[in-house]
This record gives sequence, structure tokens and C-alpha cells, in this order.
Amino acid sequence: MPGKKTDEKQKEAVELDERRLIREGVISEVNAERLTVRVTFEDRDALVSGELPILTRGSSDPAEYWLPKVGETGVCIFAPNDEDSGQGWLLGTRYNEKNPPSKAGGRRLTFADGTELEIIDGNVNLTITGNFTLAVKGTVKITGEKILLND
Repeated sequence: MPGKKTDEKQKEAVELDERRLIREGVISEVNAERLTVRVTFEDRDALVSGELPILTRGSSDPAEYWLPKVGETGVCIFAPNDEDSGQGWLLGTRYNEKNPPSKAGGRRLTFADGTELEIIDGNVNLTITGNFTLAVKGTVKITGEKILLND
């Protein structure tokens, strides 16, 4: 009966594929108060997920706050027994043709207004397009081989 076992395995594979634990879709709604999103899955007849909590890299010390934008490509993970795309989480977003990475290497935070923090090979660059406030509760010490102000 080797054919029967093969058929059962194929059926299980099809059922698992239909449930797809990891799915990619388009962020269609962001709830900043609850830190959740809804995601539309075009490959599933434009099915819209329930509210999905956003996973982050740190939620206490240090805490990192991040919200995706509507229209970004989101990668989600769901519980294996989830039937309605509601019991899951947004893992993050990914680059695509519409939103390619700007540069290679290092670490960069880029905001819609052009503000950018970039750390590459030990060099730190901060570009600010608006006002800048620095509030320090202790001593400020600036040292460097050469310090340029208004240059």
C-alpha cells in the first residue's frame, strides 16, 4: 500500500499549504493605539486579517517603537489551527520593487521627511530636516580630533 501513504502525505501537504502559517500581504490598516494591523492577502481572494499585534525587537529596556505604513508588504505568522486569519502576528515588513533599500550595509533609520540616522563601519551620521532638541540631565562632553560648528 505505498500509494495510499503517498496520497495521505500529499493531502496533508495541500491542507498545510492552504493554512499557510507564514503569509505575505499588504498592510491595509494600522491601529497606533492598540499597536495592531490588518493585512490583506490578495492570494486568498483579498481576505483581510483580524487585528494582528505587531512584534517588536524590544518592549521594555531598551524599548523600540515602530509602526508600518499602509501599503507596505507585511510578513505574518499564524497559529496552525487558525481558520480566519485572526490569531496571528505581524513579524515585520520587507523591501520590494516599490520600496527598495536605499543603500547596502550598516544600519539606517530613514523617515518620510528625509531625517536619517545612519551607522556604517563605526561612523554615525544624523541628518535632520526639522528642528532638533537635545535634553540632557547630566554633563555634556564633546571630544574629537576636530570639532566644526556652523562650518
